[in-house]
Amino acid sequence: MFCCKGGGSQKEQVEDVEAEALEATKFPYQLGQLSVTILGATGDLAKKETYPALLDLCANGFLPAHAVIVGFGRSDQTSEGFRDYIKPCLEQAITINDKAKAHIPSFLPMLYYFKGSYSSSGDFAKLAEMLAELEKKTKAPNAKETHRMFYFAIPPAAFLSAAKSIKESACSSTGFTRLIVEKPFGHDLASAGSLSSELGKLFPEERSFAWTTSWGRKFCRT
Repeated sequence: MFCCKGGGSQKEQVEDVEAEALEATKFPYQLGQLSVTILGATGDLAKKETYPALLDLCANGFLPAHAVIVGFGRSDQTSEGFRDYIKPCLEQAITINDKAKAHIPSFLPMLYYFKGSYSSSGDFAKLAEMLAELEKKTKAPNAKETHRMFYFAIPPAAFLSAAKSIKESACSSTGFTRLIVEKPFGHDLASAGSLSSELGKLFPEERSFAWTTSWGRKFCRT
């Protein structure tokens, strides 16, 4: 996992080299339509860690400018209201540097919000409709491929129901669909093993990831 943060000149040089290499390689998610859905978008984890990390990825060229980021939560908000809610969290985040903070004005228009239940396949079907509309509006170089990522910033007890709903209603039919589940993963070894097994029945190992609170850039490059 590669995750380089901070304002040191050596680290910034590493980030620049990584971004240039990524630009030259042009991975499929950079060329195709791309949506990132954050489940648990109004929780502490999302506002303190996940959204600042996404901002950092965008600022350093690891997420394309045509990506759309949809926050999925249970509270009643509009997309405009959510941007107002998340903006001060980004401005005050201690995990991002000045370079990333300078990208906040261009990052906020990428953000949208969807209200729904993590266990409702019907809500995920409505989410899929929203994603399809947003994806159509993007200016991706390869509009024939649509890639979707779902980040689980929710309690482990909600993982399986959300994964089942995504499997039933919200997968991409023309590109990859990937799940990133946030730790803690279960509450002990037995529950973690059971959860891993059940998730594996829904999504193969190469399409699901267990991740820590800071997004690693390796994920975006695989």
